[in-house]
Amino acid sequence: MKRALKISLYTLIALSVVWIGLTLWVQRPGAAMRYQLNETHQRQVWIIYDPDPIYDLDRQLAEACAKAWAQYPWRVTVATVAALPDHTEEAEVFVFLANTYNWRPDWAVTDAIDRCALTGKKCFALALGAGSTEEAEEHLIKKLTASGAEVLGAKSFWVLRPNDEQRLEEDNTRVACEVAHRWMDKHIQTHHLTDSSRLPTPR
Repeated sequence: MKRALKISLYTLIALSVVWIGLTLWVQRPGAAMRYQLNETHQRQVWIIYDPDPIYDLDRQLAEACAKAWAQYPWRVTVATVAALPDHTEEAEVFVFLANTYNWRPDWAVTDAIDRCALTGKKCFALALGAGSTEEAEEHLIKKLTASGAEVLGAKSFWVLRPNDEQRLEEDNTRVACEVAHRWMDKHIQTHHLTDSSRLPTPR
């Protein structure tokens, strides 16, 4: 009995060490990457994510959102957390994409939120992961709201679960990117962000 208890205890400890090690590995900020679309436009939107070391759905979703914004008169900057500058005050809108680890948004993105001046800024939140991401999405919204941002929209995406139940035979990543593009474009239009002259008056 004692031997079985010891084996169970050692197994639990080993699994805990592996879990902690994996968590620290995936939570490390990824490489610094940044680029712009519509560089001549004045109004700025920043799309911020941290690359997942296993899947790159976050990058592809960021690019899909960027293409939606680039249809309108906005200077679009797509940046990983590691490429985020110290000053982002000129941006009017932020889009944050967070990977889901242990049912929470990744630390790199939540730290990036703390580094940005978000008081009074318009924000969108996207949470993505292998399975359930709804809890991460809720925590991401709370984090942005606590930072003084106005969250105009939030959505979850999945690596393994279907992103559109009507398109089960199609590549799930491609479907996710198309859904993200349409979702982002719809919100840009719904919140009257297509106009180059002004942001909508807060209600």
